[in-house]
Amino acid sequence: MPTSTEPFEVLFEFTNDTADFATLQLTRENASNVGVAGPVIRLFPKDSVSLVLNAGATYHYLVKQSQRHAQIS
Repeated sequence: MPTSTEPFEVLFEFTNDTADFATLQLTRENASNVGVAGPVIRLFPKDSVSLVLNAGATYHYLVKQSQRHAQIS
């Protein structure tokens, strides 16, 4: 799989190490749009995704699996 050749400051790797599928969704939180939904990545068991992030920026994610939800910042 191709990778970024640009320099980056933070690499966030999310791995679904369970037997169920999971979703990872980027969300935005600000004064006017709390919890605005962004793109969704569906991960099957043993799938992983690497996200290249800029240092100093705040990112918000919603992780869902079956009936469980978790917010990550």
